[in-house]
Amino acid sequence: MSQKAALHKTNTHGVSFKRIFLGKDTFEFSFSGMKSQVSNFLKNLEKEGTSLTEGLICEIAYEFQESVVEVLAKKLIRA
Repeated sequence: MSQKAALHKTNTHGVSFKRIFLGKDTFEFSFSGMKSQVSNFLKNLEKEGTSLTEGLICEIAYEFQESVVEVLAKKLIRA
């Protein structure tokens, strides 16, 4: 996935995933919540008839990576 994320150039498809913090006072993180977001995003693309291009795959990988790293980094700083 990191290789695909590294190929990311622009966010032309508006790919964005919520940052899931699971509460202010916990260090827990929901990878299943992140996977669900990606799964739902892909299902919506299919409903819309949008093709899964190499560029879109790179955008999805980049945004997934960014959202996971952002949440984990903030929790690590709090620790």
